[in-house]
Amino acid sequence: MGIIVFGGWLSAWFFLSGANERFAAWAYQSFIGQSAEAGMTVQNILIEGREYTDADLLRALINMQEGDPLLDFHPNEVQPLIEKISWIEKADVARRLPDTIYVRLHERKPFALWQHEGKVVVIDHTGHILTEEMRPIFKELFLVTGDDANEHAKEIIELLRTEPIILSESEAAMRVGERRWDLKLKNGMLVHLPEKDLGYAFRRLADEQSENDIFSRNISTIDLREPDRLIVQTNVN
Repeated sequence: MGIIVFGGWLSAWFFLSGANERFAAWAYQSFIGQSAEAGMTVQNILIEGREYTDADLLRALINMQEGDPLLDFHPNEVQPLIEKISWIEKADVARRLPDTIYVRLHERKPFALWQHEGKVVVIDHTGHILTEEMRPIFKELFLVTGDDANEHAKEIIELLRTEPIILSESEAAMRVGERRWDLKLKNGMLVHLPEKDLGYAFRRLADEQSENDIFSRNISTIDLREPDRLIVQTNVN
C-alpha cells in the first residue's frame, strides 16, 4: 500500500489561500454544534453579588440566550468587559458544565457624594466615581465638594464618624485650596478646619458643643485653624 504525501505547491496553496483558517473555523463550529446537540446549552445564567450594577447591561455584555451553545460563551472575553462597569471592582466569570454561565461580582460600595463641576456623583472610599444616578438610598450619604475632595473624602468622613455629635449636625465638607477643609453645618454655620490634626480639631469642637452648646449660639463662623484657641464670628443682626 502506498503512502500519499501532500506537499509542495498543494500545501503552499492551502496555506496562502487561507483554507486552513476556514477549515479551523468550520471544525470549531462543528464542534460547538455537536456539543449543543449533546445537551451543553445555556439553561441558567447565575449572577451573584449584584446590588447596584444594572442587570440589563450585564445581560447585554454576556450576550447569551437560553438554548445557545454553552461552549460558544467565552469567559475570558466577557470578564474584562464587565470589569469596565464603574460599579465593578472585580468579576469572576466561568462556564459551569453542562448548562450554566456563572458570574460573581465584587462591587464597589457607595461611600459619599461628591459635588464637582456642577454635578453630584456617588463615589466609593477611594474617590472612584460610581454613578450620577441619585437613588433615594444615596441621598443619605455625606456630601463633599471641591476639586480633589473625592480623593480625600475617606479621611474626613471617618474622622467625623468618631465624633457623632458633630456628624449629626454637619451638612457637607468643602475642600479649600486642595489642602484643607471647611465644614458646613445644617444650621448654616461654617467651621474652618486646620490642614493637620483634624482629629484633634474635631475633638475640641465636640467638647465645646458638649459643654457650651456652641451650635445653638448666634455664630456664623468657628475657626479652628489655631491649635491653642477657638475664634468665633457672630451673626450681624
